[in-house]
Amino acid sequence: MSRTAAKADLDDLYAMVQKSVGEDDWQTEHRWVPCGSDGGRAVQYTIDGARKGTLPGSPEEVLERIVHSLSDRGVDVRVQHDASNGQSVIGYPNGCNGGTEADGYGFDIGAAEGHASVTVFGHCVAGELPERGTPLNP
Repeated sequence: MSRTAAKADLDDLYAMVQKSVGEDDWQTEHRWVPCGSDGGRAVQYTIDGARKGTLPGSPEEVLERIVHSLSDRGVDVRVQHDASNGQSVIGYPNGCNGGTEADGYGFDIGAAEGHASVTVFGHCVAGELPERGTPLNP
């Protein structure tokens, strides 16, 4: 997978979450970080986002819409309840805070009354950190 494809995959997932939760008022941080342990040059694109405001349904209903959209993409997840913070959550690949795939890919999506959050870790791919101000790292 190329850096461009890895970024597009995460941007698409994030846009799908925003559409399900509400597209306005997100506080978002996008960044590239070094990754991998094989001594080669590799990078990972990550997104953290949070939104405060009314959800278009209960937290569980919103997350069920996201589960359905992910299922259409071939991603098998389910809504869980995180007793530590009272949120309903979705986590991949092993549930909320369940780690990532071998290449670093994974995500946690949470919703509570008046709040939603998402953290997405992209695939670790070969390449250098993209320079700021370029299409890969605006």
